[in-house]
Amino acid sequence: MQIETISPRRVVDNAFLQESITETEFETFRQRLLKLLNQADDAVEEGESEEHLKNLIKPFFSNTNFEEDHYINTKERQDLAIHNGKTRKSNVGVIIEAKRPSNKSGMITRDDLNRKAFHESILYYLRERIDNGNEDIKHIIITDVYNWYIFDAQDFERHFYESKKLQNWYEEWKQGQKVSSRTQFVYDHLSEFVDELEANITAAELDLSNYRKLLEKDELSRDEQKKLVPVFKLFTPTHLLKQPFASDSNELNKAFYRELLYIMGLKEYKEKGTHYITRLDEENRQHASLIENTITQLKSLNVISRLPNRSEFGDDEEEQLFNVAIQLLITWINRILFLKLLESQLFKYHREDDRFRFLSHRDIDEYDGLNKLFFQVLAVPVEDRSERINKHFGHIPYLNSSLFDVADIEQDTIRISELEDGLQMPVYNRSKIRNRDGERLKGEKLSALEYLLRFLDAYNFNTEGTAEVQKEAKTLINASVLGRIFEKINGYKDGSFFTPGYITEYMCRETIRRAVVQKFNETYGNWDCEDIDDVAAKISRHEIPYNKANEVVNSITICDPAVGSGHFLVSALNELIAIKSDLRIFVDEDNHRIRDVEISVDNDELSISVGQDPFFEYRVHSKWKENGTIERTVGPDTQRLQKALFREKNILIENCLFGVDINPNSVNICRLRLWIELLKHAYYKESTDFQQLEVLPNIDINIKQGNSLVSRFDLDADLSQILANNDDLTIEDYKQAVRRYKETGDRENKRALKEQIKTIKDNFEAGLEEQHEVRQELKKQREILIKEEAKLDLFEGEKKSKKEQKKITKTKKKIGKLEEELEELENATFYDQAFEWRFEFPEVLDEDGNFTGFDVLIANPPYGTTLTSNEKQYLKNKFYAVKGNYDVYSAFIELGHMIGKADSYTSYITPVSWLTGSNYKWLREHLKDERTITQAIILPYDVFEDAYIDTGIYLFQNKKRDSYNSEVFEFHPREKISDDELNEISWKILPSDYWENEEKYEIIFKPTYYEIKNKALKESSLLEEICDTTRGILANDGDVYDTKGKDRKRYFIGDLYRYTLKEDYKWVKYGDNLREKPGEYSYFKGERILIRRLISRQFRMMGTLTKKEFVNKKDIYNVLLIDDSFRIKYILSLINSSFFSYLVVGGSSLASKDDFSQLTLTDIRTLPIKETNNKNQKKFEKKVDQILTAKEENPEADTSELEEEIDQLVYKLYGLSEEEIGIVEESVG
Repeated sequence: MQIETISPRRVVDNAFLQESITETEFETFRQRLLKLLNQADDAVEEGESEEHLKNLIKPFFSNTNFEEDHYINTKERQDLAIHNGKTRKSNVGVIIEAKRPSNKSGMITRDDLNRKAFHESILYYLRERIDNGNEDIKHIIITDVYNWYIFDAQDFERHFYESKKLQNWYEEWKQGQKVSSRTQFVYDHLSEFVDELEANITAAELDLSNYRKLLEKDELSRDEQKKLVPVFKLFTPTHLLKQPFASDSNELNKAFYRELLYIMGLKEYKEKGTHYITRLDEENRQHASLIENTITQLKSLNVISRLPNRSEFGDDEEEQLFNVAIQLLITWINRILFLKLLESQLFKYHREDDRFRFLSHRDIDEYDGLNKLFFQVLAVPVEDRSERINKHFGHIPYLNSSLFDVADIEQDTIRISELEDGLQMPVYNRSKIRNRDGERLKGEKLSALEYLLRFLDAYNFNTEGTAEVQKEAKTLINASVLGRIFEKINGYKDGSFFTPGYITEYMCRETIRRAVVQKFNETYGNWDCEDIDDVAAKISRHEIPYNKANEVVNSITICDPAVGSGHFLVSALNELIAIKSDLRIFVDEDNHRIRDVEISVDNDELSISVGQDPFFEYRVHSKWKENGTIERTVGPDTQRLQKALFREKNILIENCLFGVDINPNSVNICRLRLWIELLKHAYYKESTDFQQLEVLPNIDINIKQGNSLVSRFDLDADLSQILANNDDLTIEDYKQAVRRYKETGDRENKRALKEQIKTIKDNFEAGLEEQHEVRQELKKQREILIKEEAKLDLFEGEKKSKKEQKKITKTKKKIGKLEEELEELENATFYDQAFEWRFEFPEVLDEDGNFTGFDVLIANPPYGTTLTSNEKQYLKNKFYAVKGNYDVYSAFIELGHMIGKADSYTSYITPVSWLTGSNYKWLREHLKDERTITQAIILPYDVFEDAYIDTGIYLFQNKKRDSYNSEVFEFHPREKISDDELNEISWKILPSDYWENEEKYEIIFKPTYYEIKNKALKESSLLEEICDTTRGILANDGDVYDTKGKDRKRYFIGDLYRYTLKEDYKWVKYGDNLREKPGEYSYFKGERILIRRLISRQFRMMGTLTKKEFVNKKDIYNVLLIDDSFRIKYILSLINSSFFSYLVVGGSSLASKDDFSQLTLTDIRTLPIKETNNKNQKKFEKKVDQILTAKEENPEADTSELEEEIDQLVYKLYGLSEEEIGIVEESVG
């Protein structure tokens, strides 16, 4: 075994690393660490024992971050242990093995792991795991005070505890079965074990001697503090005990969100599991809040009556006022939050120069000040601004973002400057705002504008880099957290479910890396690379130059057809940058590789390190001149890397990332998210003497609004005739216009190009409309009519034959029908937002205008959407997969096949219902016939906050193979997961033949299930072949009575358990009055098996036997034996067996949670009843009789022993192996 060491920066969670630290916390830690080093120096000098060293380490932990919340002491023979709780009774979380610095032979090094300290740590770990049953160990530390090696307990678990060989040896030694009971004997054995183990183990390595100078200095610069921050974070309970924190970079900061809603005058409410945002109740409204102020101005100016599209905002004036006002608020808040990020960026660039805090409430005390920032500063190049504006804001850059164009809603209504100034409101009762003494404001009133700006100032809007050491630690609100806020507010009407960052990161990594490897193999036909490492090896051997390798990556096209806030596209952008780093093709503008730079994705965020510096940060050296202008310089290496990051992001966003969404708010937010990603690496241009930031490109054209599922034109619709008929129209012209639009920074040029692009698309649309089959058929029929009527005109005066008249009438009817069809087509409301994949993205058209498709489709498509009857009919006609169900995610899965290239990848997160649900058979058939399921994961139940639905991640490829293997995995429904769990999946291999040969193509993530089921079907009859089955009745409320009467039958309302009924009856009027009933009343008489529809918590079927006459509800299935070669009690024994429960539950993706699942009648009818002789059946019958007798005497009687005996008979009957029996019993609990 070899050790791989990594720095504290690399091991500490990136999101945790960015959380700021107070000066007090930081200085306390620095003093304690220096004290520990000094004490260690003294101990070495005096030759102190290891026991003495332990007594130095313990107070170091106790007095820094662990304080009184964690018990720290020796435990049994362990040198030191940190417990997860306050007392000795709590489980050990960290095992510490301490060695004297002079004990060189016992202490591990980065070159030699196989030393006594390591053997002792393994033994202590085994004792905790095996003897104490401790599953809560997080880390193992080996130290001599100067050198620290910190191991993740998961690695010890994998290499040592999960080794059956080592575990068995330890148990035998502990029981005295070895030649020696001495611990040294164990250490010798462990030394051999470690020596023979062919594996690597990772440890965080820390040499405190390297930090001595930083610890001894009186004051540290910001850069010096930065070097110590990872060490501080390393020695915290959050890291060492893996305590929860906002580890998902996209996790919603609820305190920020709630107070922002309060300032806006809004509230969130929940309906049917979905969160919505609306206006506060009337009694709680405050006239100063942003929404109320806006509504007041809209009313006073009578704006609503002048709106050209008033009805689109609601049915009555109050609804219209709210919807217009919230659209305005969304526009303004989006801009303000973007400006807050820009302010934070500039403040950091200029080494915390307060003159860059341009959103201060001291400088902006009126809403008109925000209006000036929007339209006279950010929307105007510095050289075009007025002298008055530049005097105050000349140092604030122009960004070329359409975010600061006047929005249509503003053109039609009001701008923010028209809000009334000075209106005051009380601060939120849990406000984050503090006064000068550091105390939180309570009960005080502020003007809404001052409140908003001071509220934003209470948070740290850092976009990149390490945590700041601050006088007051501010909560981090980074771009990803803002993305979550944006999505929540913008989805006020439709609700929103946000995909966790670790999910999007995983999906992008797994999908895009495959696509990149495939693209290289396709581009260079003789390549057969299997992964990114193979591609990197080819490039490193100079088989292709850097620029050619970059061209390949830059040609990958990735589309999210349900883009929402753009989360997947941001994750995709990060992944593409990381891929370039891994391929060692990350280059500057001169195509020279930038060395010593490592770029990775951590917690769905880019992590950039340069050489020994764990964080790359762009900093400028600035100097203010007397005339109020600023002089800047930037280090050449810093400038080179920042430019490269901006340039690469720009290229990838323009060429690779595309999105569509039906919600225009979502489209705007997605564009904003991508601009923010570029803003993170904006740089000052050398060509302007570092006076101007590089402007943002017009990436809005890659993110479009429309209904991804609805199109007027097919993907193979012919553009050639349209191009041939228009000399001024070529595909290259179209592509060139789009390229120029993305690159221009001139607003007039941008408008002209936008108009040119619109004209081109209008030409395509008009031409394709003319080619529509209905229009073409109408044209044909009209020509026929003209010819027929012209023919008659030749014989004017002659009598027209009935045949000719009939033909004309028939043609006219056809024309009338086609005209109606055309009118319906043109006026269909669901076409209002149709999205034309055929020509909207020229990047996926070839030179002849043919649609080629995307390389990657990635999304969390909507589900549970309510559709109109017209929409249902349209989807049914367009998508084969929608047959049998109208869940739009089925259509999105098939859409991935339609708009993806051959061999392209589609990665979606969707509900699991399609895997086995009978309504999704046609979707599975589509996958069988057209696609390959590369990878599939069933996720835990509550991956989405407040969206309690079973979901999974599915990776499809547009490639049909006759037979292939899929990687599949199913998490436990209640498991808590993160990126670590996703990255450490132990895949099961599912051969496609297993599910493709099933009658309904059900997909189960348990390959052994298919094998066991097929074994059960051999020499068996299906239950429906030997029994009649039905379900009970569905009565109306007025059909059920407490007393007997005419036409009334006894009605069972009790409970059914295995082998017994808890009897309780009423009376029901039985006849045609019932809403549902079987065809024959005979199902309720004579000897029969009753089976409960609900499955128990232990995933067990429940059936019993009765001869009594009574009617039962439809939640009980009735089974009548019709084949006298089978005995009914034999069948009952099989139904109640563990094996049959496994066959039913194991074959469903829906029956996997701890709540109650339901059997279908099909489940019952397809049970395989083994054909066996009468003598054998009587063995089962005898056991059943014993159980029934016991239950009759006492319904609570414990018959588990007899039931286990039946289970054993069933296993033997069906020929199950010991391994298969184990699978069955584990499955049914």
